[in-house]
Amino acid sequence: MPSCCPPVTRAMLIAAAAATSLLLGCATRFDNQPLNRPITAEFVRQAAAPRDIVGRDVVGLSLSGGGMRAAAFSFGVLQALAGDGGRGVDAYDDLTFISSVSGGSLTAAYVALHGREALSHMRERVLLQDLESDLRIDLLSPSNLLRLLAGGLNDRSNLAQRLDTDVFRGATFADLYRRNKPDVWINATDLYNRTPFPFTPHAFLSLCSDLPSLRVSEAVAASMAVPLVFAPVVLHTFPEDCLTPLPPGLEALLRDPTRVATDPVASVARAMQHYRDPSRMRFLKLADGGLADNQGLSSILIARALSGPAYVETVSAEALPPAQARRLREMPTRLALPAGDVDAAIAAGREATRQSPALKAYLAARSPGRP
Repeated sequence: MPSCCPPVTRAMLIAAAAATSLLLGCATRFDNQPLNRPITAEFVRQAAAPRDIVGRDVVGLSLSGGGMRAAAFSFGVLQALAGDGGRGVDAYDDLTFISSVSGGSLTAAYVALHGREALSHMRERVLLQDLESDLRIDLLSPSNLLRLLAGGLNDRSNLAQRLDTDVFRGATFADLYRRNKPDVWINATDLYNRTPFPFTPHAFLSLCSDLPSLRVSEAVAASMAVPLVFAPVVLHTFPEDCLTPLPPGLEALLRDPTRVATDPVASVARAMQHYRDPSRMRFLKLADGGLADNQGLSSILIARALSGPAYVETVSAEALPPAQARRLREMPTRLALPAGDVDAAIAAGREATRQSPALKAYLAARSPGRP
């Protein structure tokens, strides 16, 4: 599900966001000062420690974008994986990885923090909230027009603080990792390098920054920051504070300029090199993850390649009956929906998951003796 309007290409949105924030950013004050801190030895130790999260059977999900509609659809997907109230096979405990962008990140982060218990209360506590109530939307306001030209109508005070107070309640990545499983990658877009940026330990080691102390709301707000509607979320790079080298083999990836221009892995390697160069990047500006990877698949496919065979399950409206699929497509990609639309999107997520050939194949191939 797209997280921005189809007639506008992603390249145009990235270029517009980068150019306006560069040319006009000084004219208007935004509440988007970087909140991330320099790297710590404890974080380096934690990042290097193996995480025992991969069992006999592994499910990975990618949750794409589309505002509250996508969040509700993703919630329905998770309900179906958890057995849909006894009507299906419960495979929730096999859920090992979730990669998300935009609206899907709202659900991914909430479930990562609360686990299976989130399925009993996320609808009321999150999906029925009006996250638009604090947003600037009046384009006839002169001050709003100035903000729009300067890089975005809204900033941390409009969305991230609301998420932090009412949805995630001050939770940090240290809180998120205490549950251990599923492992969640919340993806934004690096506007300067035009690459996906996942909020993961490896990405923050490249920034020489501490991830555990960062609030989860900052990552979700970055993942949902549609250009011009929201000012970019900003992170600081700390090249003078690095405690680890960049991954081996990085130089080999960057020797061929043609590969850097065409290979996403090489493009990310170049971005990591930029993060360590104080003459090139001191700040990282992040926007909606759907700009670089609207399906949220980049991070999870790399992990699949490194971890060996696994089913990676993505579900879509294509598996739905025509009337149900049409209603889902016609829902606005907003941050607030009527209860009826929320419930329809949840039901669509459940049905699409139940009908998914990949999930059926996974359940048939699970380890012998599993219920």
